[in-house]
Amino acid sequence: MEKEYMFDIDKLKELMDEYGDNISSLAIYLGVSRQNLSQVLQGKHGFTYQQIVLIAKKYKLDAETFFSTFVVPAMDKV
Repeated sequence: MEKEYMFDIDKLKELMDEYGDNISSLAIYLGVSRQNLSQVLQGKHGFTYQQIVLIAKKYKLDAETFFSTFVVPAMDKV
């Protein structure tokens, strides 16, 4: 089973808004169902490493934004 990674939901939603994405459009980009992405956004499980990489590329995340969105929240869970 692939490890899942936590994230800052508010920062991700800001990025989605900034790029005009909604759950459906981001789900299509990530190659998952809308329901699956909805569960991730509800905190039922996290993103996979591959999904995080895709999101970072799609939103052209600089290091600071990447770390504050994906790394710091994951560290809080350790």
